[in-house]
Amino acid sequence: MEPTLSCEQKGIYSPRDEELMAPIASQYLSIYRDGQKREGELHISSSGWGQDQLWQLRVVPLLNLDPGQCFPPEYIGPGDSEELKKLLVDIAAPTSDDLKSWSQVKNKFKPNRLKYFHDNIADIIVTVHEFSLPFNNLGHKRQKSKDSDLSTSSNESPHQDSSQLTLTHLLTEVLESGNLEDVIKGWKLKVMPDSRTFKLPVLAGVPIMLFEAKPRHADGLKTPLGELEPYNPKTFAQEVAELLVQAYLNHKRYPKLDYQTTAMLTMHGTQMKLVVVDVSRTYIQSVTTSACPPPDEHLYVRQSRPYDMQNREQRIEGLKVVQGLLRFLKSGKMNVGIIQGRLENQK
Repeated sequence: MEPTLSCEQKGIYSPRDEELMAPIASQYLSIYRDGQKREGELHISSSGWGQDQLWQLRVVPLLNLDPGQCFPPEYIGPGDSEELKKLLVDIAAPTSDDLKSWSQVKNKFKPNRLKYFHDNIADIIVTVHEFSLPFNNLGHKRQKSKDSDLSTSSNESPHQDSSQLTLTHLLTEVLESGNLEDVIKGWKLKVMPDSRTFKLPVLAGVPIMLFEAKPRHADGLKTPLGELEPYNPKTFAQEVAELLVQAYLNHKRYPKLDYQTTAMLTMHGTQMKLVVVDVSRTYIQSVTTSACPPPDEHLYVRQSRPYDMQNREQRIEGLKVVQGLLRFLKSGKMNVGIIQGRLENQK
């Protein structure tokens, strides 16, 4: 069956039956059907969110999806851009074995615009101890909770996290190679990382997209390198918290939209995923006023399958997802309040 989503479709994403019958999704739905009230405190730092907050908000995780179920599949890949096509060649250059012995072979891969990306993937592969340096959404800084063990300052770690640097370099090269700067006249999309966050020059600091990087073994779950991360409700809940902040800020900026689409690229060790959710106007209003969603709504949070950047084929496919997501953003068809509001003002 073809993915439900297409750029011609208007409205919130409608899950397919097979997505709802997946083990994690069906588990959550059965909990909501039992009618028992489950509560989680929402007015805490996102680093403190976990299973209780997911239940409180009636979140349904839809996991390991094809990217075409996260945004319109016709945008996936480089499109007609020759520069973006060249990046696919650059990212595929080293094999997995090359990355494992990168210090001995890296000089063979010059020139390569993704050299620093490969440097950091190789560093993750060979590094035993990694330091947690998560960073948050564009233009909206999260304050570190006194109860959180997740650092938001590079001063608390002697090294920058290689996962963050990997995502930084990848996004920078895609933006600089693909003529993706003209979403709104006069706006330029740039990755401007400092020690804590990606910044984008957007109106009034309202975020357009989110980026999150964590080391392997984040939140206490140990995953051998190369193996798939198991579902972690704590990590997932933290991502949902950031996505809801983005939806709320964009709703405040442009409340005319029936729903806000929010997207996040995550990097855990060498594994990259895309997380997307459509949040209805009624859901945003209900949660922000009563800390409860409307009685007839669930929040379907879509997470793509992981792309392991040490694997050549998955590196290529992961880059196509990043390219496609930014091309979709550039198209002006993504339901992001700050973009749609400015587009309306330009008419």
